[in-house]
Amino acid sequence: MTINIFDLFLKPWVGGILIKEPVPGKFSIMTQRRFVDPKYRAAYDPVNHLRDEVVLGLLSKPGEDCITGLLREVREECGMPPSWKPLKILGVSDEVLHNDDRQILALTSKEDYDQALEIFTKDAPLDERVWANGRGDRTLRYQPSQIPAGADHGYNPLCVVWNTGEPQQWLGPIFVVIAPSDFEPNYENADGEAGPHRWWTPDQLLETITDAPDLFMGPVIPALELVCEKLLAGKLFK
Repeated sequence: MTINIFDLFLKPWVGGILIKEPVPGKFSIMTQRRFVDPKYRAAYDPVNHLRDEVVLGLLSKPGEDCITGLLREVREECGMPPSWKPLKILGVSDEVLHNDDRQILALTSKEDYDQALEIFTKDAPLDERVWANGRGDRTLRYQPSQIPAGADHGYNPLCVVWNTGEPQQWLGPIFVVIAPSDFEPNYENADGEAGPHRWWTPDQLLETITDAPDLFMGPVIPALELVCEKLLAGKLFK
């Protein structure tokens, strides 16, 4: 029997941090404003409306794996055409990225989810820090976690985040998505869940997160901090 993911206590999601290289060697990181539909805001997420986030989405479609879900969310939230793909998703092979029949890790039943939970957290170093933004959220970060994808290949997200507090117990991998140097969202064609956006340098974003964390959706802060730190240290692509 297929169980609707929305009926599960924990909500599996996938996220993508979009970055581009407008000038060789200089990277920009994108955040976008989160819009929570008023019809669902009180019950689903009353605390993160209009805060900056990354591309995020629940893996709620039957048979949908993490990479397919991530690509769908970028297209829907950023108004990209159905055929759009990034230059690269770090930690994901080109074979997986360009295989539209991919089936890596699908979450369509309670058994699938239990397996995913074990995969997401098994043997992955858990940061000692717990991120909290004063709105009831409490986020753990595992990094990195090797997620199997069959016998021949797997993929490595930037990290896995798990919000164990309010408003929802979201859990899932966050990837770095490399967009073309001229990439810009087209929110007029998007699903209305996000926008406007902003491009940051790593040092600008890290300083703003430190000084004004309330501007951001709490559960994405650990991933944004990590991508900034890795870019500034020259370790993101190593």
